[in-house]
Amino acid sequence: MSKSVAVEKALTRFHEQARLRAAYRHATMILQYDADTTMPVAGASILGDTMGVLAEKTYEALVNDDTRETLAVLLAAKDEVPRHIYREAEELQRKINKISVVPAKEYGDYERAVTHATHVWRQAKLAADFNMFAPYLQAVVDYAARFAKYYD
Repeated sequence: MSKSVAVEKALTRFHEQARLRAAYRHATMILQYDADTTMPVAGASILGDTMGVLAEKTYEALVNDDTRETLAVLLAAKDEVPRHIYREAEELQRKINKISVVPAKEYGDYERAVTHATHVWRQAKLAADFNMFAPYLQAVVDYAARFAKYYD
């Protein structure tokens, strides 16, 4: 069965959108690798800000009208869409439904908090000083509690 023009366009957009999300994910992983291996201690604050910006951009690449429209076309044309793409679209829709209730800035702020907490955890672990890490852990827990309220 041949695909409709709308489905062909949606498949093209889906792949373009996936490439953008993959690029953000790759950049995030490279920065995290740097933080885990060679980043100087003084770089933690800048890294946190960068990770927050990337989280916000990733959010924007995921939660937008173009992505929603693309997914709507694909999910409405199950018989025209390859099974693995259809499944990816379903999973992406679930992710969007979950994440879209959290404001983009708060999502970025959460990533900043996690990045800072991770950095301080490494220092606290070396110093065997949990008290150094406790406020950062509390900040991450507080974000988790706020996010849980969004999901109710």
